[in-house]
Amino acid sequence: MAASKNENAPEKNTQPIPPPPEAPGGRGGPPVCGGSDDWRDKNAPAQIDSKDIVLFQVENSFTTFAEPPDFSFIHAFVMPLENKKVLAGLYVRANPWRRARPERNHPRKGQDELDGDYIRAAVVPSAVFAELQKVVEEYNFIKDNGRHHYTHGLPENFGGSITVKYQTGEHIFFEDNQSPIMDPRAGEAIVRVLRGYLDAPKKAKVLSPEELAELFKSVEDKYPAWRARNFVNQYQRGK
Repeated sequence: MAASKNENAPEKNTQPIPPPPEAPGGRGGPPVCGGSDDWRDKNAPAQIDSKDIVLFQVENSFTTFAEPPDFSFIHAFVMPLENKKVLAGLYVRANPWRRARPERNHPRKGQDELDGDYIRAAVVPSAVFAELQKVVEEYNFIKDNGRHHYTHGLPENFGGSITVKYQTGEHIFFEDNQSPIMDPRAGEAIVRVLRGYLDAPKKAKVLSPEELAELFKSVEDKYPAWRARNFVNQYQRGK
């Protein structure tokens, strides 16, 4: 006899996160170079009960901070595969200030120092999601949920965005292409968590560019990660 289904258990949600609504006269209208659109998704939750992340992605520039971390930009994503494994990728651009003045002490020296740019992708255990959830909670990402700012005419990677999707269908999604969306400590925490997996031989199966492209192709329709395709392209160039 088949086991009965628990009707109270949340179903696994694999639908894409809806895009933010267009602001009146905003992205839907004619863009004006230097003009800005600001809006907030009124349907974005102010509280999320679930702790089970099924998709995590962040991009952020740190170049405008007076005391930036050891890197100027990060792009990180984590998405599920089968057999309780996940696909994780991390690109960290070393701080050009450190490169230009290596003889000087960096104000945050000693925290995740890099000798150069870092890029790695690997299959890692799903336990990484629980560690990323701690970062989400510690740095209170939910407070900015649904906030969107877009300034026309800016180059890429000038601000940042973050997407966190949960098994229940709840999500955190906010972006600002003009200014950073997190402080350096949050960026350092994300890098520290992911490198703890990506750099550990017993935890990670490091992927070749071809393996990464194939794995990403197998999951991108189920768990869309709009900017992860940029990572795949960068990985193919950088490995």
